[in-house]
Amino acid sequence: MHRLLFEKTGRGVYISHLDTMALFPRVFLRAGLHVKFTRGMSPHAYVSIALPLSVGTSSQCELLDFTLEEENVPLETLP
Repeated sequence: MHRLLFEKTGRGVYISHLDTMALFPRVFLRAGLHVKFTRGMSPHAYVSIALPLSVGTSSQCELLDFTLEEENVPLETLP
């Protein structure tokens, strides 16, 4: 499991927590990284944000935990 630090400021404060959770697997896919998904009827990505923020609240220090399918990805190459 990897941990990423991001901030939620500007117009991004109006994105809900569930939309933010759905956003990150698409962001990783667009960057060429494949997030690991659960197996079963309705698979979901192994992505979690530590504490959900209320809509309209900004934060400079948000934590995102995620698991990639590839194990040996240098995290310095993440956009």
